[in-house]
Amino acid sequence: MLSITLIFAFIIIIIITTKLLAKTRMIDSLPLHTDIENHPPAHLPSCHAIWLDVPREELSALDEWCDEWLGADVINQSLVDSPTALPPGFNLPRHLWANLNHFRTGQGQCAANLVHWHKIPDPSCSCSAAKQTMGHIVND
Repeated sequence: MLSITLIFAFIIIIIITTKLLAKTRMIDSLPLHTDIENHPPAHLPSCHAIWLDVPREELSALDEWCDEWLGADVINQSLVDSPTALPPGFNLPRHLWANLNHFRTGQGQCAANLVHWHKIPDPSCSCSAAKQTMGHIVND
């Protein structure tokens, strides 16, 4: 329940910020207007200033957030159908939820990952498979 509350709080902050920026752009006499319209350039490619986004009037903040989520290039994006819906297993105890997510994302403590993290030298499985991955543990 807490996570849903945080999601809606985030959406409300986006809506308030978007409306504030739109008003600030229209009133030239505000000191903030100059800062927003004549801002310094971003020094890093990862910097994404909020005032560079011109809000689309036809979309709600929730629709815009969902579009951004679905447009992101993420490896395991197929695990989340809707960013506003709770994934299956969300109500499990934390230790089971964590283990489930390790297998969903392929990022658990298997030999292949431990080699990648420089914890052990050999990625082979105890069943004599060449590489022990999270998928191998579940499927083989």
